[in-house]
Amino acid sequence: MFDAKGISTPLPSGVKISKIGFDYMDDLSLYHSIVGDLQYVTITRARVGYNVNKVCQFMAQSLLEHWKTIKHILCYHKGILTYGLQLQTISSFQNHYSITTFCDAD
Repeated sequence: MFDAKGISTPLPSGVKISKIGFDYMDDLSLYHSIVGDLQYVTITRARVGYNVNKVCQFMAQSLLEHWKTIKHILCYHKGILTYGLQLQTISSFQNHYSITTFCDAD
């Protein structure tokens, strides 16, 4: 996965994830571990929440099709790693040439 390219969509449109199939995964612990990590990612990346929920539904009997879906979600996450808001503190309230917002952490 280190050499994988980032992609722009969490899942292609029209993808149906089914529990019907015969190609079960051999190592369910790897599937469970990565799905657990993806659940943590949904805290900051809400866009993948629906897709992660879908692959969570197949924890008991995971197919290779589900594993491909997880790899697709991981490639999407790799493509958006640099997106987000930059939060920083400033020591003075002088004029800046950017949008400045203040937040009370309480």
